[in-house]
Amino acid sequence: MITLLFAEGEPTRQWFVTAPTVIWGVRLGVHILVRNSGKDEDPRYQDILRRAKGNPRWRIYRVYLIQAMLMGLRVRGRG
Repeated sequence: MITLLFAEGEPTRQWFVTAPTVIWGVRLGVHILVRNSGKDEDPRYQDILRRAKGNPRWRIYRVYLIQAMLMGLRVRGRG
């Protein structure tokens, strides 16, 4: 949705790129919700937390924060 709001170009083309991405994201979110409903945390994340040194939660958050900053820089660079 960020690209739709801030990117330059033909609006029709922007919608053709944004709509499938949003639809796929919603589909994936629903799939994961149904798959994990009523289950414990994903074993992969449990393994990351178990092996992490220092504050294990920070290890996971750091990955997401870096991704968010890079996306912000990418969008900002186009404006």
